[in-house]
Amino acid sequence: MKAKFALVALLFTCYSCRSVQQTQSNLFNFEEYKTISKPTTKQDSAIVFINLIHNKMFKEAEKIFPSMFKIDVSPFIRKGTDYSPYLGGVGEFALEYMNTFEMMALAVFLEHQYNTHNDVYDMLLSTSLDLDSTNVAAMFLLAKLRYEQDVKDDAYFLVQHMYRLEPENKEVSELYTFFEKNHKPLENNLPSFKEFINEEVHYRDFE
Repeated sequence: MKAKFALVALLFTCYSCRSVQQTQSNLFNFEEYKTISKPTTKQDSAIVFINLIHNKMFKEAEKIFPSMFKIDVSPFIRKGTDYSPYLGGVGEFALEYMNTFEMMALAVFLEHQYNTHNDVYDMLLSTSLDLDSTNVAAMFLLAKLRYEQDVKDDAYFLVQHMYRLEPENKEVSELYTFFEKNHKPLENNLPSFKEFINEEVHYRDFE
């Protein structure tokens, strides 16, 4: 498996150029995974927030996490003549979101609002999972990123863990069936989940 971004240093800056996004089929649909009508927990609120961000309903999303919309990311924005501006790192503001669901919501917010570098987006989602290894919503988002960036072994590994935790979820079950039918079996000597999310990943940069 490809290496993942270490979670030891949350505060870092990524100076490399923006990763080239790859076009893939819409296999992972977060809204199909889970939609909450009346949030009652932090997890519910984070999921509602993410769906609102995905649907560009920013005013409604701001009511859930108003502090996120006040974050100053300007020191971490990278600009160049041959690529679009992107968010290349995070600062101390991330320490205000050290609950697994808040960190997941922050990752999605920054990615949508500031064109986050894939290394940074991956690191934030991995941090969310380091805080709580049962956060299936964060696994879903990380699996989607890895799959769309052609790290499909990793996506399959994550989907297997999702299925163990939420086999009754229709979207998770369909993803599991898809990988079982269309992906070669993973190697036998697999890392633990903790080892998996603490390894490095580096995505392809702008060329």
